[in-house]
Parts: sequence; C-alpha cells; structure tokens
Amino acid sequence: MNNRVSIIIPTLNEYKYIGGLLQDLKEQIVLPKEVIVADCSSTDDTLTIAKRRYSGILIAESTMKSPGAARNAGAKKSSGDILLFIDCDIRVEKDFLKTLLTCIDETNADVLYPKFLSDGMSAFGTLHIAIVRSWLLFYRNFFTEKGIGGVIFVKREAYDRIGGFEESINESEDVLFFK
Repeated sequence: MNNRVSIIIPTLNEYKYIGGLLQDLKEQIVLPKEVIVADCSSTDDTLTIAKRRYSGILIAESTMKSPGAARNAGAKKSSGDILLFIDCDIRVEKDFLKTLLTCIDETNADVLYPKFLSDGMSAFGTLHIAIVRSWLLFYRNFFTEKGIGGVIFVKREAYDRIGGFEESINESEDVLFFK
C-alpha cells in the first residue's frame, strides 16, 4: 500500500463504469492509501456497486451536481499527500499508479496528467481520443500548458494553494484548474 495517494472518483449515475475502474484500481502494482467515490446524489446503483466492488471504499457526498463540487468533496475527505482525480470511464493498466508516482518523484512536478490512448475497441472512442490529444497539443504549442480532468494527479499542497476546483460551473472546471 502507498500511504501517499488518495484516489478520488467523481460520480453521478456512473453504474455502467464504476465497476471496471474499481477492478483496475484493485489490481494496481502499488495500491493507494484510499479510494474515495465523490458522488453528486446518484439515483442509480453507483454507490451500491462501488461498495460491493471495493472493500473499504470511502464515500464523499455532494448535493451540488458539478464535477468540481464532487472533486472538492472527495479531497476534503481524503488524507493522502497526493490526490489522484480520475473519471469513472477511464481504464488503467496495472502499473498506472506506480508510473505516476515515479514521474512525480523524478520531476518534482506539482501536477501531472497522462497521455490518453484509445483501447481501439470502437471507432468513436478512437476518434474521441484523437480529438482530445489534438486539442491539448494545440493549446500546449500556442497558448499555455493545459490538461483535462479525466485524470489529474496533484500534490495536496498545490491543490490547497489553488483552492480546489471551481464548483459553480459544470464543464471546463478542469481546464480552469490547470490554468
């Protein structure tokens, strides 16, 4: 177990995806300190599945239905020195957490986000990833470094300095966080 990383999964009616991500997290080479589902009042079986699929999972609830509010609720409940915010529809390899920890230790970066690859299982998924990667490349080259919120790996002290995520907006709060 790694006593540094708290994984925070923002959710709102994610029963189709939560089981797959939690299975991936249980199979990590390096396990996190804790996994927190930060739920925005789901009306489906998201929390039931989460509790069944991951022993010891923590639940943080937010009545605001915004990704920023969910992420902040999870961060408030967390105790790790590093926060990993990850969306439910992301799947990760067994060395995912180990690789991120190595990167943050070697670079001493405050914030990391990974390069996204398609699983190649659908044409739409492949196209979506290609568009996201192109968008990020465009912004990095012409404006400033930007990331997206599918996966955000951030040191707690940096998260606290930033003041967390903007809760009043329902999209692009991740881009604002990086800015």
